[in-house]
Amino acid sequence: MHVRQLKLTRFKVFMDLQIALEEQPALVVLCGPNGSGKSSIVDAFASWRLRQHWGLNDHDFYRRGGDRFTGDDHQIELDFHEGEVADRRSAIYVRTAQRITVEFTGGALQRMEAAKDRPGPQRSIDLDDRVAENFQHLVTQSVDTLWDESSRDKPAGEIVDHLVGAIAEPLERLVPGLRFEGPDKPFEHTSTFRFTKNGIERYSYKHLRWGEGGI
Repeated sequence: MHVRQLKLTRFKVFMDLQIALEEQPALVVLCGPNGSGKSSIVDAFASWRLRQHWGLNDHDFYRRGGDRFTGDDHQIELDFHEGEVADRRSAIYVRTAQRITVEFTGGALQRMEAAKDRPGPQRSIDLDDRVAENFQHLVTQSVDTLWDESSRDKPAGEIVDHLVGAIAEPLERLVPGLRFEGPDKPFEHTSTFRFTKNGIERYSYKHLRWGEGGI
């Protein structure tokens, strides 16, 4: 989805903010000094997604500091170039580039819903374990597909290549030169994601730069 307009009223540091993007840029960069509201804008996207489907909200955190709270008086209006959004869970995916863990043990794998079906962190200041959860989801999805009746005639490599490719292609468009290879030995205690970076194969997730690590 491509954001066309964002309007914030009495939201965190903003009394009245409007951002309009007439075009559909491939990349939008927020820059400014500390305290200028960059994280507040990210929190607005996260709050918009969460409150519509799961009803999660933190009035004390989100309302403009010092203002008296009188109900849901902080407003977030978000419009897209593509028009009305049918499923807001898949319109926006918010996570930080902060990496809490870089190795994912698969010794106790459990089923994990796809990212769009999980509420996730409510605020940008919350710790983010989404990559570890995404690791669990990809591995369990591979096992499910392998044993699905409709996939019995497909070799395991084809199944893995299909699942990995669905992640690798959009990621490489976002970060040119970075190719997702998939989980590395998912049942080892030091298992992690592997990449090909600028021609270097088996590049570990822990060695990515912070911005690259926000997958």
